[in-house]
Amino acid sequence: MRPDLEALEISQGELKRLTGVDFDLDVCCLLGNLLTSVAVYILFVILGYFIEFPKIIAVVTITTAIGSITWAIKSIDNKDRKKLINLLNEVNKYNAAIKSINVSDDLEEAGNIKFKIDNRRKLINALGLTRADVVRALKTEKVLRLNKDFIASN
Repeated sequence: MRPDLEALEISQGELKRLTGVDFDLDVCCLLGNLLTSVAVYILFVILGYFIEFPKIIAVVTITTAIGSITWAIKSIDNKDRKKLINLLNEVNKYNAAIKSINVSDDLEEAGNIKFKIDNRRKLINALGLTRADVVRALKTEKVLRLNKDFIASN
């Protein structure tokens, strides 16, 4: 990755610093949920050989509904998390834009001149402005989240 792009990327460490959230812990929870889902799916596939197919669909539907209700209850308890997740989605889109420029740079260096970005400097400047806005939004969200009781009482 070219140095001008490296400077623009928002890393996981920077996200942790800007948000005050340890994403490693959240990733472990997500992995646990994913592994549980995979295990349940495998169980349904195995049961599919011994039980009629329509019964499997009913069991999967019920299990999915229970999982959705559980997920909804968790999200109601943590409305602040939803705001943060929306910002993190924006960070992912921003980093994806940087990655796409990097891929174009690599293709150009490999001799594919049709992938050359004509206004690369302007694009990098625009991404710099976008980065500043995203960082400001993350900092603002953190301040509001950490001081929500004070804000609510005043």
